[in-house]
Order: sequence, then C-alpha cells, then structure tokens
Amino acid sequence: MGEAPSTKNWKALQQKYVDQIIQRARSSDPRIRQALVRYPRHFFAPKSADLNEIYSDNVVQVLQKDHEVVSTMSQPSLVVAMTELLKIKKGEKILEIGTSSGYSTALLSAVNEFPDRVYTVEYQADLEAFARDHFKKCGLEQIHTRIGDGFFGWSEYAPYDVITGSVAFPALPRPLVEQLADGGRIALPLALDEEGLAPYFIAKKTGLKLEGRFWGSPLFFVPLKGEQNLEAPFLQVAPADVMQAMKGSETKITTHELKWDELGGLFLYIALKKNKLMGLPAGRSLRGWVLDSQNFMLFDLKNLYFRGSSEFIARAKGLLNEWMEYGKPHLDDYVLEIDLTRNIKFDGWRVWDCQIQSFLKL
Repeated sequence: MGEAPSTKNWKALQQKYVDQIIQRARSSDPRIRQALVRYPRHFFAPKSADLNEIYSDNVVQVLQKDHEVVSTMSQPSLVVAMTELLKIKKGEKILEIGTSSGYSTALLSAVNEFPDRVYTVEYQADLEAFARDHFKKCGLEQIHTRIGDGFFGWSEYAPYDVITGSVAFPALPRPLVEQLADGGRIALPLALDEEGLAPYFIAKKTGLKLEGRFWGSPLFFVPLKGEQNLEAPFLQVAPADVMQAMKGSETKITTHELKWDELGGLFLYIALKKNKLMGLPAGRSLRGWVLDSQNFMLFDLKNLYFRGSSEFIARAKGLLNEWMEYGKPHLDDYVLEIDLTRNIKFDGWRVWDCQIQSFLKL
C-alpha cells in the first residue's frame, strides 16, 4: 500500500470510466455520477496499481498477506448498482462493513451528503489507517472509522438506516439486524462456500420481520475476518459440508445440467422445504443440508444428488417437480420473509425462521 500512483492524464480515463460504470450499473441517480467524478478512483488505489486497471470495471487488489488476498476494491459497477438499490436518502445513517481503501465509503458519503453520518468498520488495522489517510486528503475526515470485527457491527451509534458490506459473510448476523432501524435496509454478500462465492442478500426491516431477496449472480468476495458468534441467530445459505464429494453407490436425481443460477434456485427451494423433504411437520430453516446419517443431499455445479430411502428419494423428486412447476425460479427470484422472533438451535448453530413469501417471476 502507499500513496496513489503518479498520474498526469487521468481525467480522460476517468470520464470514460464514469460513463462505462453508470451504463453497466444502469444507474439513474445523478448523485452517484457526481460521486464518481468527485472522488477519482486512483486517489484510493495502492501505489503499485496500474492506472488503466484502476479505471476499468474490475476488482483492484489492495492488500495481500502471506500470499493471501485480504482486501480488494470491489467491482465499481457492482458498488454503484448496490448503492442505487439501497435507495439512500440524504442524511441517512450508514454502517459499512469492510472499509478497505475507503473508495466505496467515499461514494456512500457523497450520496448521503453527510460524511459524519457514515460509519465504517475494518478488521485490518493497516487498512483502516490507509483509508483514513485517503479520507483526510479528500476532505472526508468526518467519516467515522473503527478497527473491529464486522460480524458484530458498531452498536454504539445504532440504529442505522442502511447497513452494507463488501466482504463475504458466512451468515446474516443477529447484531447487524438488531442495529438496523425499523424501515432500514441491509445488503451483504452471503457466502455459498468457504472460498467467498456469494450473491448479495438485500432486505428491509419492518418491525420484527425482514423481507429480502438475493440479487445478481454469485461473485467472489474476500471472506469476512474475525470471530463469529455461533449462538447469535442468523440466516445461512450453505455450509461447507455440502461441497464434499459423493462416495460409493447412491441414488441420484440429475438436474439436466442446470446453470448455476438455476441450481442455486433449486438448492434454496429444497433448503426451505427440508422438513417436507424429511417427512417432518411443517417448519422453516435454511440450515441442515446433511439431514441424517442415512438420508442426505449434496451437489456439484451440474447435478444435485440425493441418497437415502425410497421414501426420501420420492419426496426429493416431488420437490424438484414443484420447483419446475414454479418456472425454475433462480436464486434471485425469491422474496423471503425472516421472522426475527423465532429461532431454533441446530447442530450448534442458531438460525432464524425463514419462509418463501413469493416469487418475483409469478
């Protein structure tokens, strides 16, 4: 890390970059265009970064430790699209998890128009100092920064109207939901595996419920660092044990080589219907892929496998047919409702009740 690269003719690159990002993100908010112009991306980039790479719709590496990438500047069109989806109003209080170089934070402060209403948490101390230095150079000293574990948010200044993040969360944490104001919006990448493959989960809090949906295709994000509290209820999409390879003979249902977005949609549908899959009383949860020692489901990128009794396989086929009758909803076609008053303990974890409210396709 270090100061921004020495540049002479960056303005022409920036103008082309701004037009490209606005078009790709399909942004119609003039505040976002103004923010992209006001805060040139190279002001927040590492000294070693290439100027042409900076002014492209690409991820830029910010920090690497022990041959592992621990921080990046997110894809600009994704940042812009997410900012627009959050419908940030002037003066709203914003909490960001994962400061990195501070570029996304600066854009949020420009849209919000009140930097002193923006709070950002960064796990890496050197990154927090890196971002603060950029804020100072851009006249954004009023932005509040903190070194800490993003899973637990920043309770001192809660509630927040908007909570957003640019790291892959293993789950939707209870502390963040509790720190979200009534009517507030939250947008976080929820990891589908341990490598950081994640779609954004966007939700609005109304009383003791969240209504939300997944947005866009899963992308790779740097995983959240820190100590997560397993006793804190959350919404989790898929634990790592789903990814293990199948061994031995098994009964399987092929899914006709579905595309990733379709497979993700089927996967989520079956997760929400797992009580029906197991022949149990009605119940709702996203946790519990390894159902018991005799009956379980696994998947790869082309097929979904079930192994177990004939009754179990019959129920699995029934759920597959149900999903197909709904028009094969993708991962981002679901509107989910999470009941914040109900949670259960499962395999050492606590999870919130979750059900399908509707499908966007219907």
